[in-house]
Amino acid sequence: MPVGRPRKPTAQKKLQGTNQKSRENKKEPKFTELKKGTSPPEYFNKYSKSMWINLLAEWEKNPITEVTDIFAFEMLCYTFGFWKDAAERISNNPMLMEVETKGGAFIPTVLLQQMNKCYSLCEKLMARFGLTPSDRTRIGLLKKEDIDPDDEKMKELIK
Repeated sequence: MPVGRPRKPTAQKKLQGTNQKSRENKKEPKFTELKKGTSPPEYFNKYSKSMWINLLAEWEKNPITEVTDIFAFEMLCYTFGFWKDAAERISNNPMLMEVETKGGAFIPTVLLQQMNKCYSLCEKLMARFGLTPSDRTRIGLLKKEDIDPDDEKMKELIK
């Protein structure tokens, strides 16, 4: 397993203005940018759909997400939806939090265990997409006025 910070995508480096040609991966695969208005999968619950629509609208403003990111994004939205639904069910019925064993001990229910696993996975996926405040501090996007007007490649990227 690699040690250190996760690598930044080249598109993100270009938007931040930190890309160096000498360090660029010449064999990095190029994928299609995400289509605007991609609809959420049918099996999503209302929380998953809401997250999908809201986050996708934000990401469409910055061209750093690609078609291949959709699978991790789908997993994030689905996991968040399951976590949110389970949290709502537990808050409506506190008996779903823990059960008493024959010996008198209290253990968390399967729903609570799954909710906790979803929370942990959501945290990791949100960090990968830069959705937490501390992760956003590592991302800086260039403004249009910071772009050199003669740089054609940057103009094409920012469109």
